[in-house]
Amino acid sequence: MAILLRTTLLLLCTASSFVFAQNVTTEAQATERVGWVANDTTRSTSQIIFCCVSIFLVCSLECVHLNIPSIEESEAGWYMYRGWLYYWPTAPLRRLWYRRLGWVALIAIAPEIGVAVAFEELMEARKTFRRYKHLGFTMPRAFYAYMGGYRVAIPQTFLNQDGDTRDGPTLMTGTVQGDNENHQILVKDNMVERMLYYSPQLTTLEILDELEIFPATEEACLQDRGLPLMKEEDIHNVSTSDAVIKGFACLQCVWLISLDITRAAAGLPISELELMTLAFIFCALIMYGLWWYKPFGVQRATLILPPNQEKANIVHDRLGPPGAEGRSQGIGTVVETWLDVPRCFLFDPFDWKRSEYDEPRSIICNLTSLVFSGFHLVAWKWEFPSGTTRMLWRIFSLTATGAPLVLMSISGILLVHYATGSRVRYRAALKVVMYGMSIIYAISRVGLIILVFYCFSSMPAAVYKTEQWCHFFPHFA
Repeated sequence: MAILLRTTLLLLCTASSFVFAQNVTTEAQATERVGWVANDTTRSTSQIIFCCVSIFLVCSLECVHLNIPSIEESEAGWYMYRGWLYYWPTAPLRRLWYRRLGWVALIAIAPEIGVAVAFEELMEARKTFRRYKHLGFTMPRAFYAYMGGYRVAIPQTFLNQDGDTRDGPTLMTGTVQGDNENHQILVKDNMVERMLYYSPQLTTLEILDELEIFPATEEACLQDRGLPLMKEEDIHNVSTSDAVIKGFACLQCVWLISLDITRAAAGLPISELELMTLAFIFCALIMYGLWWYKPFGVQRATLILPPNQEKANIVHDRLGPPGAEGRSQGIGTVVETWLDVPRCFLFDPFDWKRSEYDEPRSIICNLTSLVFSGFHLVAWKWEFPSGTTRMLWRIFSLTATGAPLVLMSISGILLVHYATGSRVRYRAALKVVMYGMSIIYAISRVGLIILVFYCFSSMPAAVYKTEQWCHFFPHFA
């Protein structure tokens, strides 16, 4: 939280300095405006766009730590022509791509939703860490469990009601090193293709603990259970976080923040796109901090095999139907998240099954939204290509900033009436208000994105002036 407050204060101070800088410049050069600029001696339009868009793309891809995909998606590949030419991705692989694009679009329009999701996942991981601390859990292990890192695999014919397993994998008795008892292990060619997969939820991990089939995390536990040791290094090894990409993202962010601070100190204006990118950096830093311990880019879960038929039957009965791939964050989850946008701003007071983190999540989301949208209000008195453009910018900025506040105010009024009125009636009214404000909010955000690029059609000439030190600072443009 201290890092969040410091980051917020720094970016707000930077943004406030732009107001004075922009006013000074526009008063002196109000009539000097240019369109597309391609000049080697000053900043060019393409350089500004590349810098900001690259920050957005890299940060959105690196900051959003998606959960582990389903077994089918993990095994996804390409269609091949004549056995050697890859020409089209399979349906599961396309779903993986759609998932990533869907979350990028969501973060583009409403980055505070990503902050809210990251906050809730952090709270769930902390709960898991405390609950299974006796198993040697750390925060990375807790996140790994939350994101679907453990899945139970049982042969399909292993669970026949008549007990006939002639067509299924054979059961052979073997001894695992460090174990005093013999455990039955499953051995058969192509066994994985005939498995039923169970995705335990956080609340059902206790079942695996009771059955003593949870992956070992310490050497002593390894000897007691005869299970493969699950070290924290193993989780980091399957994480595909690329230090080069993260370094590129940090370099570009530091470059843009430093550049804008020096331009404000020199009385030079910045573009609306740079202002929006600064607001996005604020949200990206928060998301990255909340997901600090969450493994990134893990594509395969750890499969757990029950040691005998008795425990396999218990898992089948208590973990529910197989094939439920929870927390995969697929394209369907993206759609559900879009529909759940209002609940990120305001928990439903009429939903008695709501999450215990709905209230703090709503507070975090609202505060982040106010700061993010407040950045756009900094350009209230800036010069725009036309009066209509300025009016639209003000309307969209005010709407995006005020939507969460209006939603909270209306919900308070409805709660007062709810105390003496019909629960069903006012719950329906609240849902109408919630989804209505969400639509208005999304339209405002999309409108701002369109305007930041339209403003390049007529920009103050001082926007393209540059400081000498900028040529010596390492960056990509």
